[in-house]
Order: sequence, then structure tokens, then C-alpha cells
Amino acid sequence: MGKINKILRNSLIAGVAILVLGGVFFYFKFNLPEASAEAQMVINFENGKSRKFKGPVMADMSILEALYSSSLGGDFELRYTIQENSGVVLTKIDGTTNPGNLTWNFYLNKKSVNTADINKIKIKTGDLIEVKYE
Repeated sequence: MGKINKILRNSLIAGVAILVLGGVFFYFKFNLPEASAEAQMVINFENGKSRKFKGPVMADMSILEALYSSSLGGDFELRYTIQENSGVVLTKIDGTTNPGNLTWNFYLNKKSVNTADINKIKIKTGDLIEVKYE
């Protein structure tokens, strides 16, 4: 009888442990917010209008690549050149020509970045890219 009680007790303990671990897994699987594998881009124009985009972040994706992807998905014209020193010069975004009265400025997570370097600055999941004509 002692062996049977010991086996039953060990089985009961193992069963309870499995139920507890299963409950913990279920809680974390369905109750925690999932991390987004996307970044966001907001383009603010001189006239106060803005366009918002959200999309997946690919490995080693730059701000320029995200802008280009947004132009394809948002069906707007993007013109730029890359100079000999590897600096980017934007000439047009969705009908707004640069240089006009203002210039295009870029912000990554609210921090200003040099527009000439947008082809070198990599983005990651959850980033917010703001493009402002100011």
C-alpha cells in the first residue's frame, strides 16, 4: 500500500504542476500584448496635411528604404539622388519639391537625423519615422 500511495501522490503532484504550468503559459500567450514587427512613418506636408504608413521592418532596413516602401504602398512619387559622398538629396515627395520654401527634415523616435544620412540610418521594430517639410 505504501508504494501505491507514493505513486499516486507523485502523480498528483506532477498533474498539479502540469496544470499550473499550462495555466501560466496560457496566461502569457493570450494576455500579453504582442510586439509589433512593424515601424510607422508619418509624412507632414507644408499645407498641414499628413500621410501615415505602417509596415514590416526588414533586416538592415534604412529610413530611405522605409520611405521608398511607403511611396510604393502609398502610390506617391519619391525622387532623390545619392551623391558621391553617399549623402542623400531629396528632390520630391508626393508633389512637394525640394528645395522649395522649406526643406525635408527627418526624425527617428522624435530625434532629429541628418537627411543626407537617411540611407545609412537603420530602423527597427517599433520605430517612428517622421518626415516634415519645414
